[in-house]
Amino acid sequence: MVSSDLVFLSFHGNNKLVLRKSMRESYDSVVRLANRQFPETRGKAVEIRVDLDEVSRVAVTQEAWCTFAESRDADGVERYTVEVIPGDVEESQAPGSSAGLLQDIEATPKRLAKRPDQGKLHRLKFRMVRRIVTLDLVSSRSKGPILNLKALYDGDTFLVKVVGSTKIGAILDAVLAQLNFVDGELPLNVDFKAVYEDTRLNRADTVAGREMEDGDEIILLREQLGGKPVIYLRSPTELDATVEVSLVHDWSFSALYPVVPTKSPKSSRLHQCAEWQVRTALDGTMVDKRSGAEVSYLFWEAITNSPSGQDSPPPSPILAPQDVFRPAMANNAFKHATSVALAVDDVPLYLDAALFHLGLDTEARTSFITYWLPSFLHHEHILLSFVPQSAYEAAAPLSVVPTPNVITRIFMIFRALDADDRELWEGKEQREAVMWRAVVGVPEKKQQTDSALFMVLEWGGMEVKH
Repeated sequence: MVSSDLVFLSFHGNNKLVLRKSMRESYDSVVRLANRQFPETRGKAVEIRVDLDEVSRVAVTQEAWCTFAESRDADGVERYTVEVIPGDVEESQAPGSSAGLLQDIEATPKRLAKRPDQGKLHRLKFRMVRRIVTLDLVSSRSKGPILNLKALYDGDTFLVKVVGSTKIGAILDAVLAQLNFVDGELPLNVDFKAVYEDTRLNRADTVAGREMEDGDEIILLREQLGGKPVIYLRSPTELDATVEVSLVHDWSFSALYPVVPTKSPKSSRLHQCAEWQVRTALDGTMVDKRSGAEVSYLFWEAITNSPSGQDSPPPSPILAPQDVFRPAMANNAFKHATSVALAVDDVPLYLDAALFHLGLDTEARTSFITYWLPSFLHHEHILLSFVPQSAYEAAAPLSVVPTPNVITRIFMIFRALDADDRELWEGKEQREAVMWRAVVGVPEKKQQTDSALFMVLEWGGMEVKH
């Protein structure tokens, strides 16, 4: 009898046992797993089929995959069958040929949609390549076989000639220099993250160290930052408290203050956690017992990781898709009914009104707006939304001991809005600031203003690169 932790992955009668949890990841991850196990599927469009109840050989589409992977239906699947879609054209050039790579890209641009930035999948699926650029990082002193890699960024493809000792940082720098040279619009200090086979690469990594092969793809994404989530503790009496923030695999801590070490959570669904031991004061400040620092709030910041790591679903209850917030795919969180299009001049006052209705006091509202205002001013129009508190809690669980009477957690997301998109979204006339109380699901106003209660307030946000 096969262990419940394993399932069959099949292709043309060839059966292999793989980890069940690996089939609960993103569609792109599963396709890459199939490519590794069955090399003959590489470069071809494939379908993943399963047997469900009385219906056999059901093809699960890419759009439905995440919902299916999180459902109870996936629990009963014992075999996933990979099938090549009839009529798909195989690559005609030998691996390692730059000409072959170029021809393959021009002939089948749909393959560029196989990137983990799910927020862009529907736009890129039938989008032709904007630009193809060849970069040669091989010098006369380079040793070892020459490899041709593809670096993909926002519809552009960079064919990069490297050797095993080439560092990822050199590839990133070469691409960034080319983008600045051609577009003249990206600041030289823009941060990229590089993803290879669903794993984030470090600048010091080498091509050989990551076991890259001829023709492999590196996905380049703009860095996304969960900016300044801060946690206030307000108690009517002085007390000792333990505060712990955990993160799912979509993001990792980049800064903590007061400085504390990160730990590995017990739950496999979580990626990291940080814990503070503090003593609260009546004026709302607190003292960190580890460092002795007196602070007004606890600060954490996080960067997003590869969005392919579809976390294994929690035992029960299973969250509905609309209740899931995945920081690495934050562009999916903008919904028409709960997003507002704003001219940048309208943002400060609208945001102040929204934060007031969400329960933030004058100091918190002022700190929130002044922190994010410089980022708003980079754009003429923005699309703004707030993540429901329950969805944010699932992405960044917060534990406070003793248990607070009231917890308010506010997390804003926004992105630039270009002229073509503005007409698709409602403005402030249709999105009154008071609506956000119901959208976020904050506690009752009476509780939020009761000074006799032990209250926790957290606010933060993220600019979504799209």
